[in-house]
Amino acid sequence: YMSVQMTGFEFDSNKKHKLKKAGKYFWAFVSYSGSMQMILKGADEFKNLLVTVLQAQFGAENVQMEGPSIMHIALKNKVLIAFKDPALPNWSIIEDKRGEKGPNQEQQQELLKAIMPAEVLLAMDKK
Repeated sequence: YMSVQMTGFEFDSNKKHKLKKAGKYFWAFVSYSGSMQMILKGADEFKNLLVTVLQAQFGAENVQMEGPSIMHIALKNKVLIAFKDPALPNWSIIEDKRGEKGPNQEQQQELLKAIMPAEVLLAMDKK
């Protein structure tokens, strides 16, 4: 029904992020902005419903249509949670959606709990 492409990702690489420790994990909040493009396929009813849902999620001003099938979405003032297990070579990242409202709020919370180490979740809740 659609294809999705990240078309932008900006963060201040010169900013010193405050690295914190929770149990054996290191973690930090990283602010970013970005953009994505969706190419919509299928019936107009699907497209219209998806536009309405995404405008509610991202704000109508951040969702723009180009012709009948190309949607541009601006991702503004977003925050990633970066965390690292010292036994692994790479950092893991996930968008911080703890404050997100809407119909998917409960699912977002459960996903975060499933992915994030418990020690990091507890430390983040104290901040």
